[in-house]
Amino acid sequence: MISMNKNTILLKYSVLFFITIFLFAWDMFIYEYQFKIKYLGVVLVPFFINKNLFFSNSRILLLFLIIVLHKFVTGYYLNLEYNYSDVLEILIFIMLSILFIQNFNHFINYYKQIILICSIILIIYFIAFIIINEIYLPDDIIGSCYENFISKNNLIFMEGSHFGFSFIGIFLYSIYLIFYKNISNIRKVIFILSSAIIFLNYSTSFLISCVVMSLIIILYLTLKKEKILPFFLIFLFSSSILYFDKQCNARMLSALKIIDDTVLYKFFIKKDTQKIDVIQESHNLSSVIYVNSFFNSKEIITKHQFGVGFNNKHFFYKEASIKNKNKFNKSYWNFSINLNNNDGSNNFVKMFSEFGYIFFIFFYLIIKFILNKNIAIELKLFILSPLIEQIFFRGAGYFNGGFLFYVLSVSYTHLTLPTTPYV
Repeated sequence: MISMNKNTILLKYSVLFFITIFLFAWDMFIYEYQFKIKYLGVVLVPFFINKNLFFSNSRILLLFLIIVLHKFVTGYYLNLEYNYSDVLEILIFIMLSILFIQNFNHFINYYKQIILICSIILIIYFIAFIIINEIYLPDDIIGSCYENFISKNNLIFMEGSHFGFSFIGIFLYSIYLIFYKNISNIRKVIFILSSAIIFLNYSTSFLISCVVMSLIIILYLTLKKEKILPFFLIFLFSSSILYFDKQCNARMLSALKIIDDTVLYKFFIKKDTQKIDVIQESHNLSSVIYVNSFFNSKEIITKHQFGVGFNNKHFFYKEASIKNKNKFNKSYWNFSINLNNNDGSNNFVKMFSEFGYIFFIFFYLIIKFILNKNIAIELKLFILSPLIEQIFFRGAGYFNGGFLFYVLSVSYTHLTLPTTPYV
């Protein structure tokens, strides 16, 4: 009996470790090889397939079944040729989803401790980097949205934006605890240090997300008649950096310029023109890819209103990119044709292309999640912050940045009936 208890405890902690890796260390690179440890959780799934899975989660399992059927029925209708990796992806999706929904309540019981541990590890990681590289000047560790601590030491994250949408949940969660909760001084110091490290390693998408989330939180706090100064300062600092940091500013203005020239000015007015002469030749590649992804989604959804199926976007993305290139007739558009074909640059484009107008049902679930009084505000910040950033500003597909877990968290809290509040 004691042995079984020990095995159960080991299994539970193994799941917590895996979910933590899936959320925060999914992009780990060691010696130029990416370790797919984010998928290791599938080996734990057999331990959680039981009667309770089907009786307690029937509605959310029905949702999985619809997604799978949608993928293969759409693939059959559109004559798509699946290979073993396409089938493997849907199997991984199902298995990880089972693992997450079966252990969601268990994770919620420990998520505060997990965030604390991750914050401590981040501080140690940052200090170790400074010591090893003998950095003493602030300019060496505080850079810009292109060159900072993360970009210089990409052991865990390939890009600063990946770090940003992985840790924005911890950042806003920590700010809320520091200023609105009664926590110990030790924890307060830890959260202050980790928050500073996260913010100083900003990316453009991270700052834009901070601006948007701060405005939402300020509105919420105003309605609750609570102080708004901490999040107003985040809004102010994020906006200021976006304006004064030349690299962030150039990337953001480049995207706005492309949108203005292609959509607001000429896209509709000269709709029948074969070759549209727009935009100066020099533009930030990320901005071109970002805007191009929306054009591609428009091309796909015009033909397929109910989407092209789970992870099927890559079958249509290149064709749509070539069509946009011919429409705008600009050399820089060539670089966007073979980039982000599978994941797009944000998950709104990916999900809208793959699920069509059905995707907007998910926004109803997000609103229900926000209004759910059984869920603590700090937990909402932890889940919604990375979810919103990855949907609208910078995403990397379903299996990166913890996106699948956050989507299931929002769905799970609505499609199941919790007996106790999530605090």
